[in-house]
Amino acid sequence: MQLNVSISKETDKFSQLCREIKQCLMKKLLIIPFFLLLAAACEKSGLGPDASRQPEGEIYHDMIQLGEKLEDPYTVANMQEALTKVYPTKAGRVEISATDYYVRFLPKDDDQLKALQSQGLYLMDHPML
Repeated sequence: MQLNVSISKETDKFSQLCREIKQCLMKKLLIIPFFLLLAAACEKSGLGPDASRQPEGEIYHDMIQLGEKLEDPYTVANMQEALTKVYPTKAGRVEISATDYYVRFLPKDDDQLKALQSQGLYLMDHPML
């Protein structure tokens, strides 16, 4: 009887060890496809084929191609018209006025660009309109 109990305990330990090894292997086997997928998604050229299109240190303003000039949707008159359409009861009571001014800067080199950036201005690389 004592022999059966001893064998039973050893069998339980062995089966528990087998389960732990199986779980460990399954975790590792799930990690391998993840890294393979990650490696397959990478490109050697960095940011793609257009990464070397603009040399470092030079600023190109003619790279943006614009279509025909559109009417500025942010004029005070357009905002007043939108307010009238959305909130007809408030249109006569609310006065809309300009709050910001937009200025176009064309820096000739990095030094001029850094000087503009040091002024704390909100700069964009595309025109507002």
